[in-house]
Amino acid sequence: MKKLVHVLFVISISVLTVGCDNSKNSLVTPTVLGLSASATTVILLTNDSTEIVVSSGIEPYTITEQADGAIVAVTLSGRVLAINSNTIGTTAVKIKDSSIPAKTITITINVVAAYTTSTSGSLSFNSDRGNFSSNGIGMQTNTLPISGAGVIALSEFDGTLIYAYKVNSVTSIDIVTMFFQSKTNLATGTYEYPSSDKSVEITYSPNVNPADTLTLDRGYILAASANANIETLSSTVIKGVFSGNGYYADNGNYVQSQTIAISNGTFNVPILKIGKRQESVIEQLVLKMIKR
Repeated sequence: MKKLVHVLFVISISVLTVGCDNSKNSLVTPTVLGLSASATTVILLTNDSTEIVVSSGIEPYTITEQADGAIVAVTLSGRVLAINSNTIGTTAVKIKDSSIPAKTITITINVVAAYTTSTSGSLSFNSDRGNFSSNGIGMQTNTLPISGAGVIALSEFDGTLIYAYKVNSVTSIDIVTMFFQSKTNLATGTYEYPSSDKSVEITYSPNVNPADTLTLDRGYILAASANANIETLSSTVIKGVFSGNGYYADNGNYVQSQTIAISNGTFNVPILKIGKRQESVIEQLVLKMIKR
């Protein structure tokens, strides 16, 4: 799984103009842009962490209004704002630069018990390793689900993770993930694996036992080929079809003799925007579900 590192930089341009009198050069003071950040609003689970990158303005940056320490612990080192969540709640941190007057930016932080939406989602496919179908309101927490079925899409910057699950019993959970990423903004169209531009990574982990950590290291990944077409994409929903072929993965090692072929895949999933963050929480979630 590639690590998502997204840093937003805004460049100020200094303009040097020459007056009519060639003996005098007039230096125009560059415009100081307002502060920017790789997120102005983020959502974290409890006992989670992330980093936000501040840019533009004039360094050094300082925290002018600290966040509620009971909810999060926040530190600023250079351009990087590190956030560690503690308890559920909403707070904010305000940062200023060194310009006169100072430019500021406020980062709002929401700490929640679970990533969830109020809308039901669906994901299904056929395969030679068993069919999968999940319908319901999805929920992502720090632990695996214990009952029901659901689908949710978590969106940040140019990456979106679809997370679908179906609890068969307390010792058997089927989990599917689809991770879309683009070099530009995510949009409708075809996503493939392998791809250097618009990529999709699809995994299927049947019969995961929450009490057996080894099952978290095992599952199928469509590493031979994967194709997904996003037919509808908005701020609230992602919808499309997919198919592909792959192998079984055991503790990060492909077992190419154990193949899988997926067809007739469909997804219609509500989106929860969790923030544009410098270090992706999506990668952390994927690694928690299936270690690669």
